[in-house]
Amino acid sequence: MRSTTQDTPLTLTRLLVHGMRAHATSTVTTWRGTARGAVPDRRDFRTVGTRATRLANALRDALGVRPGDTVATLMANTADHLEAQLAVPAMGAVLHPLGAPAGDPLAAPRDPALLAAVLDDGAARVLLTDATGLPSLASALPWLRQTAHLEHVVVAGDTTAPGTPVVTGGTEYGVTVHDYETLIDDRPDHCPWPSTDERDAAVLCHIGPATAPGAPAEHEKPEARGRPGERATAREADRAREPREPRELREPRELRGLRELRELREQGRSGAGGGELRAVAFSHRALYLHALYAQAPQAYGLTEEDVVLPVVPLSHMLAWGLPYAAFASGASLLLPGAFGRPPALAVAAERERPTLLVAEPPVWHGLADELAGRPRDLSSLREAVIAAHPGTAPQRAGLAGVLTRLLGARVACAWGVPEVLAPACVARAEEGGYRFPAPVEYGVTGPDLAPLPWDGRSAGELLLRGPWVTARCTGGPAPAHDGWLRTGETATIAPDGRVTLRPAHQAAAEGA
Repeated sequence: MRSTTQDTPLTLTRLLVHGMRAHATSTVTTWRGTARGAVPDRRDFRTVGTRATRLANALRDALGVRPGDTVATLMANTADHLEAQLAVPAMGAVLHPLGAPAGDPLAAPRDPALLAAVLDDGAARVLLTDATGLPSLASALPWLRQTAHLEHVVVAGDTTAPGTPVVTGGTEYGVTVHDYETLIDDRPDHCPWPSTDERDAAVLCHIGPATAPGAPAEHEKPEARGRPGERATAREADRAREPREPRELREPRELRGLRELRELREQGRSGAGGGELRAVAFSHRALYLHALYAQAPQAYGLTEEDVVLPVVPLSHMLAWGLPYAAFASGASLLLPGAFGRPPALAVAAERERPTLLVAEPPVWHGLADELAGRPRDLSSLREAVIAAHPGTAPQRAGLAGVLTRLLGARVACAWGVPEVLAPACVARAEEGGYRFPAPVEYGVTGPDLAPLPWDGRSAGELLLRGPWVTARCTGGPAPAHDGWLRTGETATIAPDGRVTLRPAHQAAAEGA
């Protein structure tokens, strides 16, 4: 017997329409600092949804974006960026957020060659940016001349601050530059949204490469022996012995980097140490289901009574699932914009009264130092979430304990890896470990990949499978075993299903 229920596609278009109608009065506030009497930019969900609809119409009618095309963003956590993250998938195109926190291979991104290579790999025809992304974009424009895809750059927000680079279009770089507000100003408030398959890609997230384009792989780097001065002298001697091409024949470094990346893709080589780019394409269905999970008590427990401050970038793991979860639940958003440093965050949190603050450990350490030296009233917080690096758990003393004392709020740790929509699971100290949601299957395996028992003692590699877990990557296969994603994390699973992640140094010591 077949089901008699309706089969409604689970798409981000549905989340956009639901948020702007059912939660029209929830708000998106972008913090603008306090200098010169600045006030926050406030927009309700109806306004954000309407502007996202206008952006979708502009991308389609003015810039020629069609379903399946890629649109990249290089922006801070602002309402404009959120509008792009809603509009692009809703119109059937693929969102490609660029940039990530320090420590990630794609950090900031500071390397213009890497930014150009990522854009080239994603084949974006349109790039949306703002004052925070303009410096990186300006330095990458000469490299982008070699890509065959990018045609339009849309600049949002105020770019009049001293020192902000001016990016102009023209034949020199082959792109046309548009002002965001001018582009969407006269567009219709309604859009004939396409009938998108829920399994189509909605967001493309790069998770590599191991090395920057044109940089030597780890095994190719010269050995570092002797004192620094001796090593420098040795390098100079090696370079002097190398045959040199005439200057006019040498290939510019940026062209070499892009050429090498293209050759790697054509040869189908893996990205281990070789600089090849790898990405994950998340479907509408995966993002929709994950947004529902993020509302559950086992995750963030979001309701329309919440005000959420995501310090994690919208461009990194989709701000740990918060933007789409907010539009699903009606939780208001407080976005830090370009003011993500601890002093500014403390002021914003004291004045805007968020109930949930999600940040990665470096931000929390800085905020803890700030609050220890200059206490603020953050009593509005019901929970502080450490968007943790692998192995971090709330039952460890240290950061979680410090935050509990400083904030007087419950502290949770959210865990995830780039191949899985984050958070993959959330742990709270009183619960004794991580709890995966029902849609995600999990287990641990030994060195021979044989399943290990759930006894709380048998430590092995954590394997996952589920509706928002990567099956394969672009540019190379995902680490998998028999349909399960190999996370590379060492864990134990208790008889009641609670998972304890072992820090990398602890797992290595135990295995020695």
